Amino acid sequence: MNYDQYSRNWIAKKKSKIHWAHDYLEKPTMFGELPDLTSKIILCLGCGSGEECKYLLSLNPAKIIAVDSSQKLIDWGKMQYQNETKIEFICNKLEDLELSVGAIDFVFSSLTLHYIEDWTRLLTKIKLWIQPNSNLKYQIIFSCHHPVKWGAEATRSKECNEFRLGYMKNKLNDKIYNVYGDYMTTRAIDERLFGQLDITHYHKSISTMWTQIMNSSLKVNQIIEPLPLDITKTLKPDFYFTYSKIPLFIVWKLHL
Repeated sequence: MNYDQYSRNWIAKKKSKIHWAHDYLEKPTMFGELPDLTSKIILCLGCGSGEECKYLLSLNPAKIIAVDSSQKLIDWGKMQYQNETKIEFICNKLEDLELSVGAIDFVFSSLTLHYIEDWTRLLTKIKLWIQPNSNLKYQIIFSCHHPVKWGAEATRSKECNEFRLGYMKNKLNDKIYNVYGDYMTTRAIDERLFGQLDITHYHKSISTMWTQIMNSSLKVNQIIEPLPLDITKTLKPDFYFTYSKIPLFIVWKLHL
């Protein structure tokens, strides 16, 4: 199953339930960090059905170029924003996207780049697409899986989810030990999203992420490890106390 096949379920789930990780942790951080984008041309990578475009439009940009690899999600986005002249939806694999030199001012990408094995090629192209005479302090913001959480060994059941990253070692016999999880090894991880959608994301250590960014000749402006909103302490205490201690996502801000 791919996102085209899953698109109706995906859209229904987005509308029908609270997504604590998105709505109370990742999105508030991403939106809160955005600079003044008035009259700017924004490239939104991994736009899905256009969920983030509503907020991006509120910033009064000149245009939003919204790109996703799922044709059905793009079609849904076009339908939702059929009367909005500032958005152009494009169905394209992100790694194969081609734009003109200097065609955009800013890049926004939410929880998408962990589906790309090596960021270097895409980021190298993005550097060419960005207008170099921008007055923005940074021109790219994207979020992805944090390798501390997503490198942990996961055991899931109907009753319990357990994530462990660490080790056990017998102090009297160094042949008795166990290691849980794998932070260091770059690798593809297959998983099933919401119990229905088979996807592959790529686990990378922070140093590997950094190297791929440096290989594109872009520069890091800031790294953010988002915390849950304070209100979740009351609304969903287990979420608050878990992700105020263990990072779930990482946000990168880059500049030319």
